[in-house]
Amino acid sequence: MLPEKPARIVRSGADPLPVALPEGIVQSVTAAADGFCVLLNVPRPRDAPRRFRLATITDDGKVVAGPVFTIQERHAYPVFISSDPLRLATKEGLYAVQGDLTITPVRPLPQPELRCGQVGDRLWLVANPSDGKGGGWPVDGPDDPSSPDDRRWLFVLLDGDTLDPVTVLPLSTDDPYGAAQDDGTLWIAGNGALRAAPRDAVFNVLARATGGLLGQP
Repeated sequence: MLPEKPARIVRSGADPLPVALPEGIVQSVTAAADGFCVLLNVPRPRDAPRRFRLATITDDGKVVAGPVFTIQERHAYPVFISSDPLRLATKEGLYAVQGDLTITPVRPLPQPELRCGQVGDRLWLVANPSDGKGGGWPVDGPDDPSSPDDRRWLFVLLDGDTLDPVTVLPLSTDDPYGAAQDDGTLWIAGNGALRAAPRDAVFNVLARATGGLLGQP
């Protein structure tokens, strides 16, 4: 789908199909049942909170638009973090997309996320550790996996169902790419390096973090 006016669905071997999207700028898009789901940044008066709207688009161009909504967060910039189920992520929390294309908060994030995405059946975030002494979300204590030379960012893997952090790896970049094999092996690329982490061999944070991993809404 191209974010032009009108938007178009481009398919191999067929003419582009115009799509009548509601007013707004496409901020994020993901696959959804029978087509796509787009997040639109809706025009707003000066000094008003940022406004958003979700819309689904079927492969044949039918559009269903949800209501306009705001997110009570300074400089909110939500993006899709997963497509099945549909979820949005902001710097401060995770949101579930409901059937009527409204959103419901499901988890706040104790630290602002820098990047996010989906890999296999899991979700990932890039977090910036709070200090250089082994303390901070989602790990806390002397068993922190990162070394003093590799503590700039953490790749935090979340369980796709519970949204709990289950693994964490140190990163030297805040803009990684992730992919998963059928056996669960996670591949992370970034900053000119490629590393593999077997599903059962990555650092387990559930046994070491203290005081709760993610705050409850």
